[in-house]
Amino acid sequence: VLLRLGVPNKYRFRFWCHTLKIHELEMAYKKSDTVATYEVLRGSKDIPFMLDENGWEGAIERDLSRTMPKHEYFASEIGKHCLGRILRSIVLLAPHVSYCQGMNYVCAVLLLCALNDGNGRPADWKPSSPSLIRNYFVAKNEHCREIISIEKDVFWIMIALINNRGMSGIWSPGVKLLKMRTMQFYKLLEKRMPVFSRYFNGLNIDGFFFTS
Repeated sequence: VLLRLGVPNKYRFRFWCHTLKIHELEMAYKKSDTVATYEVLRGSKDIPFMLDENGWEGAIERDLSRTMPKHEYFASEIGKHCLGRILRSIVLLAPHVSYCQGMNYVCAVLLLCALNDGNGRPADWKPSSPSLIRNYFVAKNEHCREIISIEKDVFWIMIALINNRGMSGIWSPGVKLLKMRTMQFYKLLEKRMPVFSRYFNGLNIDGFFFTS
């Protein structure tokens, strides 16, 4: 049933956390010499969230307004801050990867799933946790326990994707693996969905249309 229909919404985010072994990954970082607790990386509650206008911070800042701009959460200040804190923390922990456009949308969908009982569809936005609604959405407390826990899980999923699922080669400078993955995607499309492949070929659309 799971193979045919997928993991039920309410278990989906937890399933991803378990499959990617994010808690083991976090513990491994804590045992190293790296200062890698998300609570430290996200910044102090006494310092307002702010990004520099230049460099990778400037790139993140510009992309915050471009990420699902019509969604009520990401159009809000707390939504932008939440996404920005996670993306900035990723760069601080993985400077060899830095920030790449595309990270923001992956991170945003993960956030929607975490906030919305595993449902990442923007049209189905309806957070259901009473304490999250009360302490975060109503009180606008960006440092409440509930949102820190969610941010932390999303952050470690992103780090797991970078370290263990090949996304480092997609997101790092030069996007070295993008061309290879695009060619693999299009070959799979030819093999698995030849009708679609012929249709796209007829429109002179290649794999890079979907990946760049």
